[in-house]
Amino acid sequence: LRLPKILDTLEALPPSRPVELDLTGLRHLDHACRTALDNWAEQHNATGQDSPVRVTGTPALAGRSAASGE
Repeated sequence: LRLPKILDTLEALPPSRPVELDLTGLRHLDHACRTALDNWAEQHNATGQDSPVRVTGTPALAGRSAASGE
């Protein structure tokens, strides 16, 4: 995942557009990428529009074990 490119693409979306980030194809997501996506979603949702961002299929964070929760 190329974070700057995806953030540029997300920033270009109109605030009123519904967005679903489907992450089911990812095996791992590093902390920096997850934080950036969460921050973008929070800012997008803060516009007060009726079309909030939904994130689905969230993979385990890289370096963490899904079973241990670490």
